[in-house]
Amino acid sequence: MYKAGDEIVYGNLGVCSVVEVAQREMPGVEGRRWYYTLEPRFENQMRIYAPTENGRVRMRPVVTGEQARRLLDSIPSLRAAARSLPDGQPEALVADCEEKLALDGCGDLIALALFTCAPRALASDYKRRIGLGDRMAAKQAQQRLLQELGLALNVPPARVREAIDQRIAAPAVKRDAAVQA
Repeated sequence: MYKAGDEIVYGNLGVCSVVEVAQREMPGVEGRRWYYTLEPRFENQMRIYAPTENGRVRMRPVVTGEQARRLLDSIPSLRAAARSLPDGQPEALVADCEEKLALDGCGDLIALALFTCAPRALASDYKRRIGLGDRMAAKQAQQRLLQELGLALNVPPARVREAIDQRIAAPAVKRDAAVQA
């Protein structure tokens, strides 16, 4: 059970602060139950009351700084793995990366990293266009990824974006240098 002051990732909403853990009576729910009072870190004045025993919406702690650094360092290999992945099988790659990076329970964050970094880079590699719906979803995923990693690393999200861009560009620079040699 989380406690007041904890930072968690709540479903697709992203990073939230646990403001309070208390028993409440809610309309349509019989009896008193334990609820988290959550405030999204990057949204306007919103409060969420989430049951502590909620099987439908996934909650997990925000990654640590060390975990965030491991994920950032793995971006070139994530990109390479995404290239070799048969269409429609990202779950196996996410599970494999989650195990290799020792990010147990952070499959959603790894999927965000893949979804945010790999499609954009892969599309440019193969000179393809990404559809509007995919671009909008990627932008939202990118925002969540940058917010969580920025919080874990104690840096602004723009600095995380720069680090990701450098890691994506690094293999291409090395590959181009090898071709010229």
